[in-house]
Amino acid sequence: RALWTWVQLRGKLITSEEEAKARLAEKRREMKEKKEREAEAERARLAEEERLERERLAQEEEEERLAMEEAERLAGEARKAEEERLQKAIQEAELRREEERKKAEEEERARKEKEEQERKKQEELSEKLRKKKKNEC
Repeated sequence: RALWTWVQLRGKLITSEEEAKARLAEKRREMKEKKEREAEAERARLAEEERLERERLAQEEEEERLAMEEAERLAGEARKAEEERLQKAIQEAELRREEERKKAEEEERARKEKEEQERKKQEELSEKLRKKKKNEC
């Protein structure tokens, strides 16, 4: 009976040792799985960080591209406005020169006409004087 008890105890010890080994193996497996999950979660977190950083950089590049396009558009509009202003100034200057030329031509024509009238008047007076002198003689 004592032997049986010892074997039972021994059997129980063996069973307990086997259970302890099995529990230890289970704990190790659980710890390994936990570390793998944590490592996977860390990889996922880092991948998400990288994705967000790429997204942020892409957004910055897009905003910079749009800002450059807007700056180029505004510069183009400014150039066009300046060209139009210069063209208008040139046209106005040409118009003033044309008006001044016409005015000068008109003044010259009026002066010549006046001179011609004065010359004719002078000729008429001279002719009258000549006739008067001729009649007196």
